[in-house]
Amino acid sequence: MKFNCSVESFYSGLSAVSHALSTKGSLPVLSYILIDAKGVKLSLSATNLELAITTTIDAEIEKEGSVCAPGRLLTDLTASLPSGEIKVSVKDNILDVERLNVKSKLNGIASSEFPKLAVSAQEELFSLDPTQFCKSLPSVIFSAATDESRPVLTGVLFDVVDDVLTLVGVDGFRLSERKLKLTAKADKHTHVVIPARSLSEIGRLISSEESLKVFLDDGENQIIFRTEKFEISSRLIEGVFPDYRKIIPASFISRAVVPAEEFRKSVKLASLFARNSSNVIKVTLSPSESIITLGANTPEVGENETKLAAKIEGEGLNVAFNNRYLSDCLSNIADTEIVFQASGELSPGLFTSSKDESFLHIIMPVRVQE
Repeated sequence: MKFNCSVESFYSGLSAVSHALSTKGSLPVLSYILIDAKGVKLSLSATNLELAITTTIDAEIEKEGSVCAPGRLLTDLTASLPSGEIKVSVKDNILDVERLNVKSKLNGIASSEFPKLAVSAQEELFSLDPTQFCKSLPSVIFSAATDESRPVLTGVLFDVVDDVLTLVGVDGFRLSERKLKLTAKADKHTHVVIPARSLSEIGRLISSEESLKVFLDDGENQIIFRTEKFEISSRLIEGVFPDYRKIIPASFISRAVVPAEEFRKSVKLASLFARNSSNVIKVTLSPSESIITLGANTPEVGENETKLAAKIEGEGLNVAFNNRYLSDCLSNIADTEIVFQASGELSPGLFTSSKDESFLHIIMPVRVQE
């Protein structure tokens, strides 16, 4: 195999796929990048068996072929080279990399050792705008569990009905739901769970792409995201995702509309006093005064209380939430006003935007003793 390409495009491709390299030493080939030179394109692939990323770059292919190259080393080497044309040749799985007066040899392994990747020529599920999709992902990923004791909760639910994709993340203490409009009606109802880690990488890579199509490979238990530049496959998480709709309250006794920026700043202030012990912020609604009060009290540190003007309907309410959960929620609602609703001090709190009905977030309250 022999090819020439620009240092910049080679590094860009290597850097993109390197996010799928395995950091564990269980299977050595998972720390390698598959390089496949064919026609006028150079294909680069990496996988950790949960996520696989493939991208192509333009190259001058003098001799077709393929090889597995040490991923981190080749990426770091290319990043250190001066801009311009890089020349790479491979013989007996040894890569000769040349740029001006810099010559390097890297020990590779046969491409036949690389795991088989999912093929996207399967069943197309839907297509949608990648920019909208990637902007929406963080608002549900943060609610997915990081504790592996219940694997299905470490993923994000993809639920497709007609022309609506519903994304859901839940960890047992909080829940995020985001609804997205598809570019066309889906042919069938799809209900799959994708690892949140995989979605984080997918969102980072394809945010600037112009189109996105999503495929399902039932035989390999894989979902595939294809753009003009990337093909990314992720394994699906097996198991039954909880019926999250049962968690969403059907009615409320209290409703408050609060200025978003003031709400965020007040939570940040209260968190300074909550973080050293209970991590609890108390929220009090006073309808008669049109005031919402946020406070934290840690005997060893001190106490803090902030009163905000708010539009309040219904009954007065005293409820407490974990300060980090509250802060994470507010940072993912991009609006000038935030709507908070609850049906009691031990009932879930519902947080939404005053203008965007496509997103909702639920936080379970904390029981506190006065």
